[in-house]
Amino acid sequence: MEIDGIRSEIRETYEIEPSNMQLYRARVNVRNEIEGNHGESYGNLPIYAEMVRETNFDSLVKIQYDRINLSVNPTFKRFFICFEAMKSGFLEGCRPFIGLDECHLKGPYGGVLLAAIALDGNNRLFPVAFAVVEGETKESWSFFLYYLHTITGITTHQRSLCFMTDRKKGVVEAINEIIAEATHQVCCMHLYNNFKKKFPGLNLRNHFWVAARAYNNMVFTFAMDKMKREKGRLRMVNGDTYAFMV
Repeated sequence: MEIDGIRSEIRETYEIEPSNMQLYRARVNVRNEIEGNHGESYGNLPIYAEMVRETNFDSLVKIQYDRINLSVNPTFKRFFICFEAMKSGFLEGCRPFIGLDECHLKGPYGGVLLAAIALDGNNRLFPVAFAVVEGETKESWSFFLYYLHTITGITTHQRSLCFMTDRKKGVVEAINEIIAEATHQVCCMHLYNNFKKKFPGLNLRNHFWVAARAYNNMVFTFAMDKMKREKGRLRMVNGDTYAFMV
């Protein structure tokens, strides 16, 4: 609820006029009572991690801290979790394909949520692992991928693993460093959003998605050649669009 709405409710009900600071503090206190306090929740993570280890034996939970020296308390840095059901479900019922994504957290401490999502036999999304990290960097992605690689146990001797990403900061470098045997592909939706800014048009869009969904080289090459020969766009598209897609 917005501050102006809270002020109106209090004015009509109690006939008093609180200050903006009082309203902000009241809203924070109410949110803490309803949703829980973020600081206390982070403080409870070690207890939660231990409970998961005791009750889900094959799950993996890791907490990483920053500590300048022994005279100061450690501060939270990163958290990784993969439940036993996630691990066994991925290994036994999913394809060797994982999409990596992230979203920024809106709490008072910020941070980024990293997620590894697979596809099951019905093409449904299947969560594999999550992490809360300080930011979207190569180091944070390396932390996430290191433990993801540990719990999935994927090697080139078992089955090749493919990652799909949006090519954000550090993720490609981390994949190449931590799981070098895996292949990497770009999410076509993110790719098209960048593509259409430079190469707009309905026909180009249709050719793009034909190429993106192609199951063999013949269909892909046909769609790419159609792009290059698109009427009215030869000067702009010739070479540039083809290079962008390939």
